Amino acid sequence: MEVSASDRELIAVMRHYFAAKAELESLKAQLEAARQAVGEAIAVFYDPRQNAEHAADL
Repeated sequence: MEVSASDRELIAVMRHYFAAKAELESLKAQLEAARQAVGEAIAVFYDPRQNAEHAADL
C-alpha cells in the first residue's frame, strides 16, 4: 500500500495532536492533585489572579 504525501502530513498532525492532548491531560491531573493537596476551592485555585504559583500553567 502506497502512502501519499497528504496522508503522511495528516499522520504527523495527528501524532502532534495526540501528544499535545496527552500533555494537557497530564497537566490537568497535576493541577487537580495540587488543588486537592492544599484543599483550595475550585474557583479560587483555577483563578490565575488568586493563584500566582500556578498561574502560568492555568
